[in-house]
Amino acid sequence: MSWLRDPRDLAFIRLTLRASALLLPPATAMFFAPPWLVWTVALPYLWLLYAVLGGPVLLMVHALTHRPSFHGRGVWLRRYICHCLPLVYGLSPFAYRPHHLVMHHAEENRQEDLSSTLRYTRDRWSDFARYYLRFLLCGNFQLARYLRSRAQTRERRRFVAGETCHLAVMLLLVWQAPAAALVVCVLPYALTRFFLMAGNWAQHAFVDLTALDDGVRNATILTNARHNRRCFNDGYHALHHRWPGLHWAEMSASYQADWRTYAENRVIVFDGIPSNQVVWWRLMRKDYGYFADHMLDLGVLPVARAERIAFLQQRVRARVAAGVRAGEYL
Repeated sequence: MSWLRDPRDLAFIRLTLRASALLLPPATAMFFAPPWLVWTVALPYLWLLYAVLGGPVLLMVHALTHRPSFHGRGVWLRRYICHCLPLVYGLSPFAYRPHHLVMHHAEENRQEDLSSTLRYTRDRWSDFARYYLRFLLCGNFQLARYLRSRAQTRERRRFVAGETCHLAVMLLLVWQAPAAALVVCVLPYALTRFFLMAGNWAQHAFVDLTALDDGVRNATILTNARHNRRCFNDGYHALHHRWPGLHWAEMSASYQADWRTYAENRVIVFDGIPSNQVVWWRLMRKDYGYFADHMLDLGVLPVARAERIAFLQQRVRARVAAGVRAGEYL
């Protein structure tokens, strides 16, 4: 295709066609169905939305945010994927780019990062609950304020307009068809934010407090992960923070060619953990033996299992900003 910059990104078109065909018809039909039928199909629809298509679709949006794959007449397809398709996941048209690219990659999990994990102890349910609720309830206001402070006027206006229209339409749909709106709009709005925050929590859980400015060292890498095969190599997160514009299909080869750099930077590499959601779940269970057993020995980090467990436990401790007491963030 002449409007596709890289033929490897044909996978995006296939996934978009599949997701659109499987998600849009039932999402639309539920608004014309009786409530009893909506409740009947709610669980199958949400299973399809998240278990089958959630990771691939959201990580496709992530990849296209970093590398616009379409040009010429194909620009409309990128706009559809990045601004329209995410609506079924409860994301407003212009929310992902300013939060992820403009804010998160600029701040690299430091204190100014609105999704920073530093102020939380990453193996505590209560801390994750505060982290998630802060993003769910206050995230829109905080991002708008952040964009204003960084003079990102265009991004801020687009974000505020998109979020305002999205919330207004959601409220209208709740009024007109409460059952369908709950399943199609309200639950995805909350669930997608939960999964995004759980993923970011896992990717930036093991922080080196002696090198807070190092965005590479304070992220993880998952190798031999099913998540990588399904979700455009998203498990190579430390590599992604080092080379944000690297094509998703080149991440594995880049890591294999340069693994010593990540070893020297004391990046934690887990081998055989299926996904970041599993990392999050094991953290919540404080299952450090599981992490120790899957941690690759790259010649720098501890080798003995007990030492690995102690090392990982130290890495999840909260860092409280000067002059701020723990728990004051929410």
